[in-house]
Amino acid sequence: MNPTSKARPLVELLLSVAGFSVALAVHTFVVGGGLEPGEALIGTTASSLAFWVATQLKNDYEEELSGAWVILLELFCLGAGINLLLHALMTYGFFVRRTPFLVVAGSFVSAAFVALERTWMTRHPVAQPQFLLIGCDSTARRVLETTGAKVAAYVPDPSCDWTPKGNPQIVAAAGVERFIADHRPTDILVGTIQWRSLISPAAIFKAKLDGLAVEDAPSLYERLYSRVCCVRLRPMDFLLSASLRGDARTMAIQALYNNLIGIFFLLILSPLMLCLTIAMWATGDGGPIFDSIECAGFQYIPFRLHRFRTCRNDGKAPSMAGRFIERFHLEDLPQLVNVVRGDMALVGPRAVRTEFANHLTTVMPFFSHRFSVKPGILGWAQTHRGSSDTEIDEIEYDLYYIRQGSLWMDVEIMLEALFGRRTA
Repeated sequence: MNPTSKARPLVELLLSVAGFSVALAVHTFVVGGGLEPGEALIGTTASSLAFWVATQLKNDYEEELSGAWVILLELFCLGAGINLLLHALMTYGFFVRRTPFLVVAGSFVSAAFVALERTWMTRHPVAQPQFLLIGCDSTARRVLETTGAKVAAYVPDPSCDWTPKGNPQIVAAAGVERFIADHRPTDILVGTIQWRSLISPAAIFKAKLDGLAVEDAPSLYERLYSRVCCVRLRPMDFLLSASLRGDARTMAIQALYNNLIGIFFLLILSPLMLCLTIAMWATGDGGPIFDSIECAGFQYIPFRLHRFRTCRNDGKAPSMAGRFIERFHLEDLPQLVNVVRGDMALVGPRAVRTEFANHLTTVMPFFSHRFSVKPGILGWAQTHRGSSDTEIDEIEYDLYYIRQGSLWMDVEIMLEALFGRRTA
């Protein structure tokens, strides 16, 4: 846990005040007044407080791995929405005038200030956490080696002969509670399933009550890599955890904007799709223009996925129009029809052929959780998967999306697809 996190709400309140003050100054310079000093003071104060409340509703300090522009969009939408409601209340209830320009511009400038602050603090922490590592398995070892986190002390796991770098202090299992009381590490990382043999649950509970950040390796793995750790998933996670299944309320909201946005883009892009179809017919060798693939959808319900067929009949080289379609990544445009029909969503796990889905579910039982939501044209895995990632990594990204799926996450994925994936 960042030791400066307690001061960050105050910093963000000051940034909110600064943002609306800048908007007021610009409005005064451009318009030449228009607001009484009392109205300007009340409006700016109320707007700053309302926007600050919005930032605290979206204050995932420990999970700010998104780009600054994604954070800016989220804060602007939330802050401007709350401020517009406040604007209506103050105008019609208290007769205090506020212009829409001040509401929107102030929210945007404040969102930009807060987004830059959060991004900078995430990338330049004031102090590195001091970990007390309780045991270590392959997941904890991978996280520590990748991040280079400093382990101040280590409670050895008899089943693991690996020792963290940096010559950490070795603490015997019997002396863990005294070490925590004397040295006060900032974070406790539980790095093994067999942690009860190294530290008592009462000691973990007391540490959390004392304000220490206690986290297990899979949770840290998920927070850092934005994907679920499949290696540490247990059978009980599949049977009892609702977080690995799609949320019904979220899916209902997604269905509304999926249909609306899908119809909108299908109408807008229909002339382009028609031109591409004619070009494929004119430059092809008489083969089919579209591929129609049977895939497993929501709850394994089969459907026919449509996409432009860019290769010739021999399957070796794309046609002239096919090369154009591949160059500009237009082969998936016909899937908008699947979205409008309800077979797919705009955002979701990548669609999988039915035969592959059945086989992979047999080999990897957790693969079945991908089908608790609709497959999508875009996905968390597609925008975040690197060239060195494996199929298991893609499944981990998909499970993370199912667990964390929301409107904000869908917006982030669509923006990432438009402007390029984020860089850590």
